[in-house]
Amino acid sequence: MSMFLDAKDVFLIFIGFALNLAAAAVYTWWGARSQKAKATSEENTNVWKRRINSKDINDRTDAFFEIIIRSFYWLIVGNMLFAASGLAWVLDLTGIDGFQSVFASATSFIALFFFWISLKWLRMYFKLKTSI
Repeated sequence: MSMFLDAKDVFLIFIGFALNLAAAAVYTWWGARSQKAKATSEENTNVWKRRINSKDINDRTDAFFEIIIRSFYWLIVGNMLFAASGLAWVLDLTGIDGFQSVFASATSFIALFFFWISLKWLRMYFKLKTSI
């Protein structure tokens, strides 16, 4: 057993150092990015809260209808994907087309994601709405 470092050991130490520097840079960048995203999200929440609870009836109505329209948009897109998913499952289960189960599964999960977005918009409205 040798006590000296050969070229392979020095190379591995250098690679470890380089990976450590890269990981630290990514961690720093990701942390700054997430803080900026959090600040932007809080700013958007404050804007929505101000619009929803405005003393002007027109601002409140505009905010309400904008949220409802966005929610219904995602609800309709989700329903269209569920229809496509149902058709793909029918084609798969009847044996007409065998590759459709992957498409059916993917569209089902994406449709659920769109329903979640729709409910998130409605939840945001009820969360930010204060009684006047």
